[in-house]
Amino acid sequence: MVARTPQGVIGCDNRLPWRLRSDLKRFRALTLHHAVIMGRKTFESIGKPLPKRENIVVSRASSLGVDGVTVCPDIATALRHADAWSLANGRDRVFVIGGEALFTALQDAVDCVHLTEVEADIPGDVFFRMAFPPAEWRASVPERVARSEDDEFGSVYRRFDRIEPRRRTQGAAA
Repeated sequence: MVARTPQGVIGCDNRLPWRLRSDLKRFRALTLHHAVIMGRKTFESIGKPLPKRENIVVSRASSLGVDGVTVCPDIATALRHADAWSLANGRDRVFVIGGEALFTALQDAVDCVHLTEVEADIPGDVFFRMAFPPAEWRASVPERVARSEDDEFGSVYRRFDRIEPRRRTQGAAA
């Protein structure tokens, strides 16, 4: 699950460089009661565990000293934990929510991407450059959200589903 500009920017100075309330509402609705996997910098930018979700942080630090967060030393361990938690809690999806290194490492393993294209030219230092060739990905009908008091910029939301899903064993890394 990711929001980016047409240039691929997803962050700047360890924060989101836009304010899109509609996208945050969609993010919450989709990820609520699911496992979310993120890198340490993404967790630090959020500042606290996301409520009503299994928060999994990939970090070489053995602990972040925060209740409500499971720290995993690598992506494979994070996926195994997310799979076990999801199975035990009757969930069939795991969300990867950033940052750039996790998105890059898992781009060949994911079967679905929830993408918000932010209609703005914003400088940044973190990127998501994954492409969705029509021969490999099926795109949903775009949902446009106009700029408003709650949304600093207009945006377009799409869900991309891999035409031939990757089959992975529980917890297997890409």
